[in-house]
Amino acid sequence: MSERLIIRISDASQPIFWAQVRVSDNQVTATGECEHLSALTEQAQTRRVVILVDSTWVTLRSVTLPPGSRRQRDKVVPYLLEEALADDVDRVHVSILSVSGSLAHVAVVAHDKMQAWQQALADADIHARQWLPDVLCLPWQTNHLTVAPLGEQWLCRHHDSQGVVGSRDWLRFWAHAWRAQQQKALEQDPVDADDEDKAPSLTLHGYCPSHLDLDWPVSGLDEAEAKWHPCDTVIGLLATQSHALSANLLTGPYRPQSQTKQTLKPLLPAACLVLAISALLGVEQWLTIRDTQQQAKALRAQSESVFRQTLPQYQRIPTQSYMVRQMDAEIARLEGQQHNAALLPWLAKLAPMLEKTPGIHLQALRYQAAREVLVIRASGSDFAQFERLRGLLSEHYTTELGQLNRNGDSVSGEFTLRSES
Repeated sequence: MSERLIIRISDASQPIFWAQVRVSDNQVTATGECEHLSALTEQAQTRRVVILVDSTWVTLRSVTLPPGSRRQRDKVVPYLLEEALADDVDRVHVSILSVSGSLAHVAVVAHDKMQAWQQALADADIHARQWLPDVLCLPWQTNHLTVAPLGEQWLCRHHDSQGVVGSRDWLRFWAHAWRAQQQKALEQDPVDADDEDKAPSLTLHGYCPSHLDLDWPVSGLDEAEAKWHPCDTVIGLLATQSHALSANLLTGPYRPQSQTKQTLKPLLPAACLVLAISALLGVEQWLTIRDTQQQAKALRAQSESVFRQTLPQYQRIPTQSYMVRQMDAEIARLEGQQHNAALLPWLAKLAPMLEKTPGIHLQALRYQAAREVLVIRASGSDFAQFERLRGLLSEHYTTELGQLNRNGDSVSGEFTLRSES
């Protein structure tokens, strides 16, 4: 597929944002928004679909894996989050997005929300094999805070694997609380006096369409440098950034089935019927093969009897192929005798003519009995010798002299002789 279709889904209160991105150069070709997923069904049929999930409904966290739990991390991680979750562990889907050493970065979504989104996409006949939290598609660097407006919401990414979504007022409150938590962490691990200039500073990055005039939703943070970056559309920005992400919310029970399994599932009843019919036909075929083998066995015994009568020197016949090879060899021997007999008259006529041209030396003879053609390859000291021999040969045969080639003091060429009768 030459394009990707990026669809951002949320709940009924938010519009559905979408963007088409060309695969070859990762350029946005179209963007828009709609109220219902069914409006995107036609586009989704011919494009690879990637779903961006509104991170309002996603909790992004990082947990430390206990030693020796790497193989069982999918089962261990939900219980490591149990105290931090508002819902029971059995009611949420926990997806490990990435692992760095002993640190696992995870996304938590309620099962009922995942199932509602899946059903809505299925009703619109839209199939996607990758779901991503939308905030992770914002550009980000260490000690940076990235924000971007999307509809009435603001997306904010504050970590390589974490971010939040909320209204302008909520985001302003959250940013101050987050900054205060950072400052508290720095106080607990103070920077040496010699390294005060190396203390991490915060840079705010905002992405917004150039035609919008918006105020910073997180203004007022101490020692924070703010930079606006114009973009055509925020959904377009998210779409172009999504291609570099390998994370996926579709893990565990939501892992997508292969397209082959989805296609073949409705055909299972018919396949069982075909299998039953094939079994009956197989039995019939087996009976036919058994009868054929019995007939072949009788014919083999008969052919071996004829072979021993024809070639009594071969009484032991280990395999059928051995018998065929011996018969072919005997036929070839008889044909060779006939071939040699047909060649003798040619050689008898040729000998006197070669004696009259002592400068010519034969190199090879090739006799084609079916065409009654004799090809002579010879060498001589000069071209005149070949012309003289051609004159002699022409008295008895239809003679063609091929191209003559000189190699130093020697000349070589071919005569093609055909019987005049």
